[in-house]
Amino acid sequence: MKVLSLICAVLLLCLESSAQAFPKSGFSTQPTLQDESSQSALGSIEPTLDSSVSSAKKFSLYQPIAVSKRSYGSFSIGYSQSHIKAQQVSLIDGVSNSRVDRDFSQIAHGVFFGLERGVHWHNFMLGGYINGVAAQDYSLSFGVRTSYLVARYVIPSVGISWGMQHIKFPNDIKQYNIHGASFNAGIFVNLVRGFGLKLEGSYSYPLVILRGVDARNYGDPVFSGYSFVVSLCMYDFSI
Repeated sequence: MKVLSLICAVLLLCLESSAQAFPKSGFSTQPTLQDESSQSALGSIEPTLDSSVSSAKKFSLYQPIAVSKRSYGSFSIGYSQSHIKAQQVSLIDGVSNSRVDRDFSQIAHGVFFGLERGVHWHNFMLGGYINGVAAQDYSLSFGVRTSYLVARYVIPSVGISWGMQHIKFPNDIKQYNIHGASFNAGIFVNLVRGFGLKLEGSYSYPLVILRGVDARNYGDPVFSGYSFVVSLCMYDFSI
């Protein structure tokens, strides 16, 4: 009996020690280190995705023009084609070297640039501008323009200016200046926040030779002209 009691006591001690060494298995409610790292990684990804989405929206096309001040400015650069003509110009004949009355016509292409600065009230815009062309002919004009901002996407405009342009006549190595009034109309179509495409057309009349002596040599001609311009343009309403 004593031996049996001793054996039972030894078995109980073994069971208690094994229970302490291996606790009961189950699902722990406390987060592990791996779970905490995964949650932190997910947390860092979420703001990155949000910022990417917001930046994509910010730089998407067809956003309207941003308007923050009462003044504005614009810059244009593009292509110009002009046509100058007159009737009964006393031109030099290449054969007889004498003066002959003939019709005159000249077409020229060039690089166009334009600057405008003005103010606006309730989408109505009024500004002064300077336009220039350089290449086959050279011209410079100063004027005023009225425009209207339609839904911050489209800007139609009309204007009037005074301009001066170089001109050459057949069989004459000299260059002459003609000057006069010009009337223009255009439309700007926004693509993204003030950057877009602008189309302009102008008509000039009357244009006369600047120096009186040269005008009399060519019979005091009166010229008329028209031009067409397509350009990339930027409007800024924050300056």
